[in-house]
Amino acid sequence: AFFNLAPAWRLFIRSRRSL
Repeated sequence: AFFNLAPAWRLFIRSRRSL
């Protein structure tokens, strides 16, 4: 489960950093 969330979490942080 964590492995699958790993990519999503990274993308989420990247989006927040962009904001």
